[in-house]
Amino acid sequence: MLLRLVVILALLTVIGAWPLAGWLTGSLWLFVLWWALTTLYGIMVILLAFYDMLAVVREERDKL
Repeated sequence: MLLRLVVILALLTVIGAWPLAGWLTGSLWLFVLWWALTTLYGIMVILLAFYDMLAVVREERDKL
């Protein structure tokens, strides 16, 4: 699941940097909105990965 989320994040970054670059630079608000939402999505992916890491550590501790 995390791999899919990271791939989607990479696609959003590439789409915002290349195909939509002309459209996003046309308006400051669109530019800020696109990159703010992409950043928030990235932070969510990082937090989910951190949560997953903690769950694995807890699972390994419970085995002992």
